[in-house]
Amino acid sequence: MNAAATTGNHPVLSPSGRHEAIDPISKDSVSPAASASASGSRLAKAAAARSGSWDKTRELAKSSRWIIALIAIVIVRSVALAFFPVLLLEAPATLLAFSPAAADLILVAPLVNPALFFSLSITAAVLQCAVFYEFGRALGDRALQWLEDRRVVRPKQTRRIREWLGKAAGLVVFAGPSLVVAVLAGASNTRARVFYPAVLAGNIVWTVGCYFFGAALTEQLERLYGFIGDHVLALSVIAAALFAGKMLWNRLRPAEDDELPELPDLEEG
Repeated sequence: MNAAATTGNHPVLSPSGRHEAIDPISKDSVSPAASASASGSRLAKAAAARSGSWDKTRELAKSSRWIIALIAIVIVRSVALAFFPVLLLEAPATLLAFSPAAADLILVAPLVNPALFFSLSITAAVLQCAVFYEFGRALGDRALQWLEDRRVVRPKQTRRIREWLGKAAGLVVFAGPSLVVAVLAGASNTRARVFYPAVLAGNIVWTVGCYFFGAALTEQLERLYGFIGDHVLALSVIAAALFAGKMLWNRLRPAEDDELPELPDLEEG
């Protein structure tokens, strides 16, 4: 026997006749255990990649769901604004469901049965705020960027409200249960157990206040209803034109315009 292969660094006879040492950890001498370990590592990495891809898919699906819901709310509120005169006189309950904002609550108060008024307006307001809150939770700062790009909120007001939320989130949501506050609360990671009771209580207080204020103005509002009824076509055209003009202005307004004091109508609860 000319040479015997051994373990370790013991010499073996090479094809050229010279003795050479084989490194036990070289790639030509990988043990089955090491090979299995490497294979397991690759499988683990592949599984992690698949898991990460699935998590991203679920996150995208969740985000898309809330984006669609938010867009639906923006659309119905836009319809309420564009067709306000007709809805006020012909379908006040629909106006409440579409846009439970403070001004609409006051104007509709004398036209709707109190039980329907409170149940419909509070439910619609809380549901709309909940969608904006969950939208903010799902997308975080991306939700704010998405809204800022569409001129729904402005960076300066965003920073101010987030500072208030950081100090007393429940009080801020209760005092101003609006869509903008809701999305900022979600993006600021306000806890659901703080947000939902506060937004419900806040909307109840606002709705009750608007109802009694509107009821106190019933005589004046009835004259307004008469005027709208006499000029409903002209006023509908004006409302639609104002809505279109506002949408165009929001598109063309410079991005640095951040000093105007009032927020868009979308801000109202």
